[in-house]
Amino acid sequence: MSNISKDDIEIIRSFDHPPKIIKLVMKAICMILEVGPTTRKNSKGIYKPSYWATSISNKILSHP
Repeated sequence: MSNISKDDIEIIRSFDHPPKIIKLVMKAICMILEVGPTTRKNSKGIYKPSYWATSISNKILSHP
C-alpha cells in the first residue's frame, strides 16, 4: 500500500468503465471496509448492486 500514490488513485477513479480486475479489487476493498454497494439501474432497466459506484463515490476513493 505504501507504493500507491494519490495520482494512482485519481487515475483509477477517472475510469468510466474500468477493467474487471479493478472492479473485483474495489469490491473486495468495499467488503473489507464493510461498505455496501450502491443500487444502480443497468441498460436493461434492472436495478443491480454496484460496488464500483460506491468506490468512486465519497466513501472509498475520495479518501486516499
